[in-house]
Amino acid sequence: MKVLKLSLKHKTVPIEIENGLFQKAAQRIKELFGKRKIMLVTDSNVGPVYAEKLFTQMKDLNIETGIYTVPAGESSKNHEQLLKLYAAFADFGITRGDIVIAVGGGVTGDLAGYAASTWLRGTGFVQIPASLLAMVDSSVGGKVAVNLPQGKNLVGIFITLKLY
Repeated sequence: MKVLKLSLKHKTVPIEIENGLFQKAAQRIKELFGKRKIMLVTDSNVGPVYAEKLFTQMKDLNIETGIYTVPAGESSKNHEQLLKLYAAFADFGITRGDIVIAVGGGVTGDLAGYAASTWLRGTGFVQIPASLLAMVDSSVGGKVAVNLPQGKNLVGIFITLKLY
């Protein structure tokens, strides 16, 4: 496995690269986070292809895992979906010591990352990008946001909590 360390002004972000890494993702998550609860956040396009497989692999490893799916598309990056995601965190019992994992592209990463960074003033966050664009853009740098009716990405932050 190749690990790149992206050094930003406010943090260093590790980026793991390996052919077939997704097939070992559940085991890697267990190695990194042990018995922490994991909440997978995905969308209706990526979920059936990747997130549901990861969810099953994690359950097989006895990792307490929840999954939350938003409708695919930019229209889901809003405060209505954010509040529903917060409710899912609460219902599943996500604490500051647990991990939120975005499985998908930009919308999923933005929504899940913003929710993780504001839930209990900061919960661990990981991105598993599912497209080349997400791999080189939206999953790097810790920029997360939601939209308002007045414009795109008007409410957001650069995540300064530890990215795993």
